[in-house]
Amino acid sequence: ARLAAWDYAGIVTDTASTKAHIAQQAAALLPHPENYVPGHPMAGSEVNGIEGARADLFEGAHWILCPDADTPAEHFPRLHELVTSIGARVIALPREDHDEAVAVVSHVPHIMASSLVQLASRHADDQQALMRLAAGGFKDSTRIAAGSPELWCGIAFDNACALKSGLDEMASILGSFAAALEAGDRETFTR
Repeated sequence: ARLAAWDYAGIVTDTASTKAHIAQQAAALLPHPENYVPGHPMAGSEVNGIEGARADLFEGAHWILCPDADTPAEHFPRLHELVTSIGARVIALPREDHDEAVAVVSHVPHIMASSLVQLASRHADDQQALMRLAAGGFKDSTRIAAGSPELWCGIAFDNACALKSGLDEMASILGSFAAALEAGDRETFTR
């Protein structure tokens, strides 16, 4: 809305984890919606805010850019140059595919990590002995669960449809492991 009030005509991008809502707002509000190129750096850590800033945060990270048929030809190379100048690697992805793709590789894994922490917490005694047993694999699998619950709630509800679909598919996969165990089917379990 502020960019619209200023009649801003330059390139506009963002760093949000989902695209459907923000792309819809850009199309409705920006005076030059063709200048909006959705962006999403796949970087960060479980540390939020300025405390999570690092000079090398984007070094080697993937940065998704989502131009479309209306994007002026010169915008993508300019953003590409900006993003690669800070060490990131650009991946072009159609904006309509973004939210489903990041649900699979980012949003579902976050929920899975949070679920593992919840499972362990349910089985930990008052002394937290179980948590002291957690080795590298558990810590590697659950590090991202330390992210802001409020931030992740917002991301989850912004991408509710794709996230629900991914969680349903993950539940089916986990169910197949459980069914193979129950049936004593080592071949299926291994596969």
